[in-house]
Amino acid sequence: MNVAVITALLLTGCVEAQAEPVKCIDVPTRLKVRSTMLDALDASLKESITKTFGVWMADSKDQPERAYRGMKNAVNAYLEARDTVWEWDPPICEQQAHAYRLQSDKSKPYKLKPRNHKGK
Repeated sequence: MNVAVITALLLTGCVEAQAEPVKCIDVPTRLKVRSTMLDALDASLKESITKTFGVWMADSKDQPERAYRGMKNAVNAYLEARDTVWEWDPPICEQQAHAYRLQSDKSKPYKLKPRNHKGK
């Protein structure tokens, strides 16, 4: 697991750490941290797909089943981590709390319904 993913997992609370929780965070920093975590997850998914395909090209044994399992695991981890990043909710510093609350419900992403794929 690369450093960016570990950092994102620590910040989102997926992995317990001995560090003290954030006391409060201003809105611009919160948005920057969230954006950085999402970028790290995107990069990690791309890296995983690249590695999986590289293994497939180097070793065709039990392929494409092995590649499919690896891709499925990577995508599932990616989606779960993205949900956790969007749920990350450190307290906003009081001087900015009111302005943020007025816009927060409008800026959350829509939940997409999973598509049913026939045969899988």
